[in-house]
Amino acid sequence: MQLSLHQAYLLVNPKSETTSTNNFPAEADGYTLAASDNIELARKSAKYIESGDTAAYRATYSADAVIHENAADETVSQNMAAIQAVRDAGVKITIDSGAIYHEVVYSTPKGGHTNYVFAYMVMTMAKGGKQLKINMHAVDAIKEGKQVEEWLFYDTKGVAELLK
Repeated sequence: MQLSLHQAYLLVNPKSETTSTNNFPAEADGYTLAASDNIELARKSAKYIESGDTAAYRATYSADAVIHENAADETVSQNMAAIQAVRDAGVKITIDSGAIYHEVVYSTPKGGHTNYVFAYMVMTMAKGGKQLKINMHAVDAIKEGKQVEEWLFYDTKGVAELLK
């Protein structure tokens, strides 16, 4: 009989308890993860902006997702059109792959959701010999493997000049 790695680990490291050993304060309403499938979803979505893969980008969002970009609400289609317009203007977009991501999971829904991925990244826009680095903060509400709502915050100073 062949044992799985998990079964072999349990044989070598038997554990008599079945309850969690994490101690959370009574008022705690959730926890934070440094790695998760939801974080990977948000990371891939950002990379699809960089690659221009609009089908893959759209597939990371629910059909009725709302994006709040610097307090302006838009659909995924509107967001994709704005990104494409920037690309059509000859701007190359790259997103720092070393961005900081973490997921907060709430025990009770906040704003109707329980899973939020927070990302702090740098987007670089380059056109000709000009380059602009933009610090971005994104918060993605994720449900059933799709981004259902997103809040993006960044400084637009310099974007109009770059697009000239």
